[in-house]
Parts: sequence; C-alpha cells; structure tokens
Amino acid sequence: MQRLFPQARDYKTVTVKMTDEKAAAIEEALGTRLDASEKSEFNFYEITGGPGKPRPIGTVLALAGKGQYGVIEVVVGLDGEGTIVGAYIQRSRERVTKAIQAPEFLKQFEGKAKGYAFEVGKDLKPASAEAEAASRVVAFVVKKMLVFNDVLHGGGVR
Repeated sequence: MQRLFPQARDYKTVTVKMTDEKAAAIEEALGTRLDASEKSEFNFYEITGGPGKPRPIGTVLALAGKGQYGVIEVVVGLDGEGTIVGAYIQRSRERVTKAIQAPEFLKQFEGKAKGYAFEVGKDLKPASAEAEAASRVVAFVVKKMLVFNDVLHGGGVR
C-alpha cells in the first residue's frame, strides 16, 4: 500500500462479485476469455490517507498472469481518475524476474489508463530481449486490471 501511496494511512478491501454480464463485458473489452478462477469475485483495496482527515486517494489492484515458469503477480496503484501511479511485480518465478522488476520497465505503465493498448514492441518496450514474453504477460495483466477496475469498480475511487 505505502509502496504505491506513501501518504496512505489505511485501506478497505472491497470484494466485488462477478456476474455473467460483467464477465462478458470484461471478455469483450479484452478480446479473450477469462479463466474460470477469475469469474467469481475480485478484490479492490481502496486507499485512504493524506494530511488531516483521511480521504480516498487511490486504489490498489493485484492480479496474476501465467508466465513460462509459473505465475507473475502484478500490483498496480490507480489514482482517483483510474490512472496508474505505480506498478510492481509482487511475485514471479520467471528466469527474467529481475528484468521485469526493473524500474525502467515498470515506469512505462505510469500515467496510463483504460483504453491504452499496452502492446509490447509497439506501445511499451520489453524489459529486455530475453524478457519479451514475460513483458507481454505483465502488460496484459495490467490491462486486465484496468478493465476489471472499469467494469467492476466504476473506474476509480468511489
């Protein structure tokens, strides 16, 4: 929480149940089917903080994608407008983990919001030549989280 929002004081977990309609909207926006495990619910972490009385300052989301050697778990922080303020890799078993954890790669996501293509090689540079596949996984997971945020959480801080 404080890694993405240094001014954070607290958070509230918001669990949103997935409906068939919401799952279909997400799949349409992504152009691919969701895994069965993604069709039940999704957690959002609403962050409060700031000087004086705590107020909503952003949302943290976490989601995993399938890498070549296991899961790559990505965490993003969104401001009140649904724009990425930061991203990091929480867990990875990839041989290229250091590359995808590098600030030079992850900073490319900052300032992006829903509607951004997130195409590695076109919109984003891969973390390294050896990490192109893992970079694509990270980029897709980030895009998926933004779509989840838009469809399930109303696009930003409530």
